[in-house]
Amino acid sequence: MCQTMVVLGMLCATLGVSRDTPGRVVQGEIRCRVLLIDFEGREHQHPRESFETIFFGKNVRVTPGPISEPMIGSVRDYFGELSDGRLRVTGEVMPWVRSRLKIEELPHWKKTRDGRNDWWHRVVADAMSLNHIPKDDRINGKPVDFYAIIYAGNDHGYFKCLKQTTFMGAGMRYLSSRDFHKAKVPYWDDRWNGKRITFNPERQKKESSGLYGVGFLFHELGHMMCGFRDLYVPQNGLFGRYAVMAFGEKTHFPTGPIALHRYQAGWLSYDVPDQQGRQRLRLPPLQAKRAVKLVNGPMPWADALIVEHRMRIEPEAKTLPAEGLLVYQAYGHRRVRTVDWDAKKKRAVVTDQNLHLVRADGTFKNEAGDVFRQGELPLFGKASAASTATDCGFWELEHIALPKISDRMSPSARLKQVATFQAVYRPLRITPPGSSGPISLGHRIPPGAHRLYVQTVGGAKVVQDNKTLLEVPGSDDRRPVWGLVDLDVPVKRRPPLMIVPDRGASIKEIQVVPRRPKTLDLLAEPLGGKLAHDLDGRLANDALVAGSIRAGSAIEIPLGKDHPAQVTVPITCPGGVLRLALQACSPRRGPAPDVSLVVYEGKQKQTYLKRLPLDPRRPEFLRIDLDRFRNKPLRLALSFDGPSDSRVVLWEAGFVAR
Repeated sequence: MCQTMVVLGMLCATLGVSRDTPGRVVQGEIRCRVLLIDFEGREHQHPRESFETIFFGKNVRVTPGPISEPMIGSVRDYFGELSDGRLRVTGEVMPWVRSRLKIEELPHWKKTRDGRNDWWHRVVADAMSLNHIPKDDRINGKPVDFYAIIYAGNDHGYFKCLKQTTFMGAGMRYLSSRDFHKAKVPYWDDRWNGKRITFNPERQKKESSGLYGVGFLFHELGHMMCGFRDLYVPQNGLFGRYAVMAFGEKTHFPTGPIALHRYQAGWLSYDVPDQQGRQRLRLPPLQAKRAVKLVNGPMPWADALIVEHRMRIEPEAKTLPAEGLLVYQAYGHRRVRTVDWDAKKKRAVVTDQNLHLVRADGTFKNEAGDVFRQGELPLFGKASAASTATDCGFWELEHIALPKISDRMSPSARLKQVATFQAVYRPLRITPPGSSGPISLGHRIPPGAHRLYVQTVGGAKVVQDNKTLLEVPGSDDRRPVWGLVDLDVPVKRRPPLMIVPDRGASIKEIQVVPRRPKTLDLLAEPLGGKLAHDLDGRLANDALVAGSIRAGSAIEIPLGKDHPAQVTVPITCPGGVLRLALQACSPRRGPAPDVSLVVYEGKQKQTYLKRLPLDPRRPEFLRIDLDRFRNKPLRLALSFDGPSDSRVVLWEAGFVAR
């Protein structure tokens, strides 16, 4: 990632904005061979020439076939426009072939999708065989990069076991001889081992033109050519019709990739405002290849708020539910996992959270209400800007205003319209004095829950009422080192709070970040002492997390004994979410340390975490929904296990409001 400091007069009135330009760019020529296959009784509806237009046509604005409908463009047009011409899709469409398989005898005709072995392997092997695909396949002397297999189906669908208007696709699959031999797939040849394919229907649903919405094909090719993730799943934000990688792909005018995907492909740059004060920003539509990234704090694992301006540039592009600012959280180098209870299956569901869409109306029910059209995005409101990983609040958006667009405005004129808003950095940034003496914070921090970040060269301590809350040792090479600790500042009596540098040391930066208050802190006394004692650990104010960062009010838990480190804590559940922050440390390769959590309500036992592996390369944040136990007496059984010489740092354990 390359960052260059520039002055953006258009975006910022007073303070600096840095430009975050991706180091990776998806570009060059990508060669695709398209294979068309139909079945006896399920003949194709459209000729080969239609797919030559859909894949490789130039300036395609209507669907091929007897009925013309407006269309965003061919595969070549679509990805060429997204990449400013840097990605060039070329290739060849093969003639239709008739499958030697009877569709009624294929496994997926009689049962639900079986993932690895049943649903597409046999059709792909048959198509590759009928087209005599060689091991070294070339187009105009250049190697083929991937194959797009298009299968035919009539209007009642291809998979009898699914809804009648549903068709299935596969974005990117590597052909593996091992899988095909294991499934005893007919017509397979080992010369295709390692080749890449995408698998799409001739039609996705009943369009009047008889063609599937081309957005479905573009969705699957987004996987193949760009590595985009699906955005219709909970861990990736549930973006609905706002993204082609979610449900914005079901028409001839898909909504396009979100800003994060465009950035990952190297087709968009972020404007990154400085972490200070109030900044007035002007943001053009996403199609102008610009978005704003608001970085949540100073930590190397910090997540960010991504703000993009969504607008219907093409009048026919009705797929976009509404125009406005789309805001979502993108998690950085931390790992965030949510844990929910499935009442029907009577088991916990653990989900890796990569993105979180901040919905303006705070509800999933109204897709058009997801974008911000006016007003503000507060820290801790129904629609909250606070990080869902840490419940820390960094940025607020205020005075959101959209441009006035008329129906007569041309696409080029629409591209010039800007949305305006103010980004306000809410953490208190304290400028350290030039001297190396103690810094008093007692009357500078407002009442409430906060997280204190301190950067020092040479070492420092955070002391409250003569008690050391955080100790940050200096590094041998005199590099700046960060430390963090949580604070609860009372309304009335504020105890003295000091940052005391070590001899010859200096304080470089101080940030005080507002947080949602904990309704029950398991690391506070007396529960913190019980946890440390029963886990054979120690209460630490200098626990090492994520490389060189130090955390206060933490428990260091040594592992590798003949039994797991475990503790059972009796509580009255306050409801809401149990939030755990963990750092696994393992000095050698081998099994990763793991964590388990069992909730006892009387004689009933419910396992929420069962030997969940922890990644030693990055901090872990777990959000466990226990709101169903509100005001009930519980016993929380928490245990850790791992190889010898490994350990786990538990640097946060507490309940917050849901």
